[in-house]
This record gives sequence, C-alpha cells and structure tokens, in this order.
Amino acid sequence: LYFIAVATAAAFVGQHVVRKLIIVLGRASIIIFILASTIFVSAISL
Repeated sequence: LYFIAVATAAAFVGQHVVRKLIIVLGRASIIIFILASTIFVSAISL
C-alpha cells in the first residue's frame, strides 16, 4: 500500500513538472529526452 501511494504521488508530481517544463521551454521534445534517458539508465543497470 505504501509503494502504491508513493508511485501515485510521483506520477502526479512528474506530470506536473513535465507539463511546466513544456510550457516554459515551448518544446515537447523534452518528453523524448526523458524517455531516452530512462531507457539508457535501465540498460546500463542491467
């Protein structure tokens, strides 16, 4: 139950931060960079 609450809170905070970044930067490509860095870190950790 604790992990569900933490994951839900992190998802909402993450969406809010990314939405603000897109508004400030005016570019939606930040989503691609976040996704690419997540895949890169997970591949390195294997």
